[in-house]
Amino acid sequence: MLPAHQPFSVVAVHTPQGWKFTELYGLAYGLESAVVAFNRFPQVGVAIARRCTLALSAAYFDDELAIDFVADADCSQQGLRLVFKLLGAPPQAAKGFAPMCDRHYLGSSVHVGEFWPHGRIRFQPKWLTKAKILTRLRETLAMQQLSAECASKLRGDLMWMFSMCSGFLGKLAGPLLTAKQQHADPALNDEGLFTLRLLAQVVNAAQPREISIGTKLPEPLVVYSDASFEQGVLRLGWVIYPRDQPPIGGTCVAPPEVIAGWTPRTQQIFPGESICALVVPYLWPDIFRNTDVLWFIDNEAAVSSLVKSTSKELDVHRISQATHALLGLLSSRCWFEWIDSDSNPADGLSREGLQDQWSLQQGWTLSEPEFPAALFPDAFSTTFVDLASQAGHFESGEPDFLSAGFDSG
Repeated sequence: MLPAHQPFSVVAVHTPQGWKFTELYGLAYGLESAVVAFNRFPQVGVAIARRCTLALSAAYFDDELAIDFVADADCSQQGLRLVFKLLGAPPQAAKGFAPMCDRHYLGSSVHVGEFWPHGRIRFQPKWLTKAKILTRLRETLAMQQLSAECASKLRGDLMWMFSMCSGFLGKLAGPLLTAKQQHADPALNDEGLFTLRLLAQVVNAAQPREISIGTKLPEPLVVYSDASFEQGVLRLGWVIYPRDQPPIGGTCVAPPEVIAGWTPRTQQIFPGESICALVVPYLWPDIFRNTDVLWFIDNEAAVSSLVKSTSKELDVHRISQATHALLGLLSSRCWFEWIDSDSNPADGLSREGLQDQWSLQQGWTLSEPEFPAALFPDAFSTTFVDLASQAGHFESGEPDFLSAGFDSG
């Protein structure tokens, strides 16, 4: 944008008679492009402060935020003030805050009291942020309708909340919200109702997000998984490398009822590879709880659906949704990555099961559990919506906001 054009807005309004245009001298509040232009200055100032003064800083519209880690040394604030003073817009000193362990912002709080002893910072949404989203979900489910306006507000609240919890989990309802924002029929079908009930469960169980910023970060939990589909039999295989115990290898066969509940295909390897990411943490929740996970899969389509938490294939879409819901309930942050089949140690277990000779020679703890009945396609509508009541399988320890108004159907 040319500097001479920055003070102007071109406004387009759609009326029954067609589009109307006008030019405005200024950046009118409420126009999306005006907000983008308005934020250019604080964003460039923060970028300079971060790089040139090492200030831990950010901007929320015209408010510049700083976080310090030493009670009597406001280094970040000083860096931020210096940069904006040199830019000709010094922040007002009266709006500054002295360094403290807990900083509260709009809908969120940041705790830095554990930085020096443990090298970590905690981010979390405020209680009212959760309550606001759950109230909106409760009302939407009661009416079984989601308007474009409500979908837009819900998306904004979700992205803001989950940016402080688990990142991409906030995209769990992305396709549904996009469809409704594009002025689709506001009525919710069974799939939409399922998605919103699932979303309410993960919002209710969302935990604070702790980020390690020390030089020595904890080792991630490494997982490899694979699947084979031969002569109508789907076998899963996996190898888990926990930090404090020998590797765990496993395999199981998906019952015919599971495959029958999926979209009919000649080859079911796509949902088979995807559902490994759901079966393994369901069987080993204690290993996955409160961990960062690096997960390798040798199927590009499965990796893509799990990364995006969505798929155009309805059965894989539900598997991806449920996987992220489960990992969120376990406070487990997962990075999915592709690996070639020849480098995947789970390949043998997915083909030969416990008879695979190479796997038997590795010294792993091997087992062949049954495929979890709760993960059958016809159980999805209740398994994850009512996860907190699944025999204590995944207890979050959080107060239950869902005691009324979220009938699982």
